[in-house]
Amino acid sequence: MFDLAMPCPVLGLLPGDVVLTGDRPTGPLHLGHLAGSLAARVAGQHACPHTILVADLQALTDHAHDVARVRDAVDGILIDYAAVGLDPAKVGLVLQSDVPEISEIAMLLLNLVSLERILRNPTVKAELAQKGDNARNAGFAIYPASQAADILAFRATAVPVGRDQAPMIELAAHLADQLALRGAEVPVPRAVFPAAGAAGRLPGCDGRKASKTLGNAIALGATDAEIASAVRRMVSDPARTSRADPGDPDKPIAFAYLRAFDPDRQGLADLEAEYRRGGVGDGDVKKRAERVVRDLVGPVRERRVEAGRRLPELRDALRDGTASARGTARETLDGIRSCFGLSRRAV
Repeated sequence: MFDLAMPCPVLGLLPGDVVLTGDRPTGPLHLGHLAGSLAARVAGQHACPHTILVADLQALTDHAHDVARVRDAVDGILIDYAAVGLDPAKVGLVLQSDVPEISEIAMLLLNLVSLERILRNPTVKAELAQKGDNARNAGFAIYPASQAADILAFRATAVPVGRDQAPMIELAAHLADQLALRGAEVPVPRAVFPAAGAAGRLPGCDGRKASKTLGNAIALGATDAEIASAVRRMVSDPARTSRADPGDPDKPIAFAYLRAFDPDRQGLADLEAEYRRGGVGDGDVKKRAERVVRDLVGPVRERRVEAGRRLPELRDALRDGTASARGTARETLDGIRSCFGLSRRAV
């Protein structure tokens, strides 16, 4: 179903791997998700078991003031998943808030790591700096431990992430080692990075991280008019004053989108070479980017409409996937409780 019209880099998964990925339901998924993880999930879903976590509890760490947004975004994410080709029969869809074992695991893991180590996490530091006072709550600050609980609860061995997220997986591996010292048998997860030459993290139209919250991303269901507006806002090379000026293709955001999604690789290479020499305008680059994105998003948008008609079926898949995953999480929690000397007593 899903086709970028160009090879999708399959992540370095091993036989027997159990994969965990997921998204926070704070709004529609966008092209940054597609370039960063969705395409790889679609390509890898037949290779080994995938658990895809709809992380609504984590979304509340910076959206507790807008719980309706988080609640309503869950259906949209299910529709987006189906539209890009994720098959609920092949992957386990799990709603985080319906697996209470994760929260108890997170509470226990917090006893094995210092607050200083969590706050030194570069992702946390960057997010806190970006969000400022809106994110200065304890739930947000300690979410690396919560993310580690997600990974360990479902006994994941492989976690596909961008390289900037490596410290998160390193923390989860450290906590798995700490549990092993106490007698708990939990697989040590590893980060799995995009293949060389993959698009990686796609910037937003303004050059910052593509974000639903920042409003600088192109949604998977964007209309042609919304795509055109977003491309017009894409930052260009500020050093250029005319089309005759030599330019740096690494500066315009439009080139980042072309590198991620343009199926005509030779044509793109020729355009970049001409841009370096001078002789092509930023408007020309944006026109090509608009066409490429429109051709990519159009079919996905149509499939979103069809997936919306199947929403009850997708909700059932989420419910069933969550129930199945809870069994795994319960077994993991029992093992972790034991290493802390906790047993289940009748209340």
